Amino acid sequence: FPDWDIFEVSEYLAKSHQHVLQSEQLPLPRHQMVSMPVTTARGCPFTCTFCYHAFQGTKYRHRSATAIAEEMIALRDKYGVNFINFWDELSFSHPRQASELADALIARQANLHFVASCRADLFSEQHFPIAKKLRQAGCIALSYSLENADEGILEEMNKKCDSRDFITQTHVL
Repeated sequence: FPDWDIFEVSEYLAKSHQHVLQSEQLPLPRHQMVSMPVTTARGCPFTCTFCYHAFQGTKYRHRSATAIAEEMIALRDKYGVNFINFWDELSFSHPRQASELADALIARQANLHFVASCRADLFSEQHFPIAKKLRQAGCIALSYSLENADEGILEEMNKKCDSRDFITQTHVL
């Protein structure tokens, strides 16, 4: 895990609630949230034509659910963190990753809250149990975007999803 002690962690933690999204879904008032960042992956497995990842040629490297959960719990235990910001462009590229992290956090009784990012086509109706499990594990928001509603443009962007996927996922979540 990163060695946060080389920084002025107390100063960061005192202001960390400013990095927590403003939402009615927060389990505590925003000013009581203590937040730290966690990175779940580097790169991206997709090759969207507008993204710089498509031109880097680097492999997508996603950390295991166990490693992510252990880092989150270490931050909770060492610094009193109760909120995690996944600072990834894509926290979950596959429903299995989301499910495994939820399982790891629930099994460890992490009692943490977090936000993450995913693609607009990550969840379909069959994945509703995973979305529920994420909520139980402490997820209060998943960000995703429909970069464009025009199917032709989505195809040109090599998104490999369409506007119906975005609508379906919105209903599931």
